[in-house]
Amino acid sequence: MALPARLEAQIRLDAESEDPIVRAYLNGETPNSYMAEVLLEVTQAGDHVIDLGAHVGTFAIAAAAAGRHVTAIDANAFHVDLINQSAAINGFRNLTAHWAAISASKGMVRFVENGLFGLIDFRGEHPGAVEVPAMPLDSVFEMAGTPVSFIKMDIEGAEYDALSTGESSIRTDLPIILFESNGMTLELAGRSVDDVRGLLEAWGFKTFRMWGGRWIYAPPGQMQPEAWVDMISVHESRLDRWRDRIDWTWRREAMLEMCRTWAGLPFPNTRAYLSHQIRARMKHDPEFASIADQLDADPAADP
Repeated sequence: MALPARLEAQIRLDAESEDPIVRAYLNGETPNSYMAEVLLEVTQAGDHVIDLGAHVGTFAIAAAAAGRHVTAIDANAFHVDLINQSAAINGFRNLTAHWAAISASKGMVRFVENGLFGLIDFRGEHPGAVEVPAMPLDSVFEMAGTPVSFIKMDIEGAEYDALSTGESSIRTDLPIILFESNGMTLELAGRSVDDVRGLLEAWGFKTFRMWGGRWIYAPPGQMQPEAWVDMISVHESRLDRWRDRIDWTWRREAMLEMCRTWAGLPFPNTRAYLSHQIRARMKHDPEFASIADQLDADPAADP
């Protein structure tokens, strides 16, 4: 597997998988390498990293190859087995993977195994969901055994629960947090992107969208046109190092262009999500309202 900074590692993958990320890596592509690039920039060798929603280990293996100590968590037992096989193949003693779902619930939770798109059965709507052991984030910090410098989190709507069960550890270690902000899956969990940003903001963290080498501040209450987007959160006491790349205001024109980009997608769920976001946040701006009108008039983007 090709990694940033000319690092190399092997990764065990299921050759029969239809998972889009797995297929990409089998074809020699590296769609998750940008996350490793962020890690390399904001951490150093020897730092401890937590990978929540590790999937098949594309980030965890890269982090271990870069000399970071990695504790990886995934709710799909097959994924965990693949990661541990990859660690063994590479001789990585600095990487361990564990089978669990990060949740505020105790005991077991029901999990929908769906490859890249697996998620907790928040509403009990999936008869094929499997029982998975639940674990609070504070317990993962205990597994790490040393201060945690970085968290990568992609857990399909469970982000608020994960953060809230790790408050003590997060507020002590102040890790940089790279996470997927998925408005649609958060809604399934009864949460919102504002809930996640607001929780982090209350703890002194500032959240940014990463765009064109810039970090653009995304405070609670700001519209998120993207149905899903990676964000980075950094505690305000540690921001000085990156102040030259921070934009504290997201320009209206840039937000409008992002709305137009997502409005151009044909998926009914993302179109409905964007329309709702505009109606809730920007309905009094004629240009934004016009986009929402178009989305509502053509919810499936019929040709």
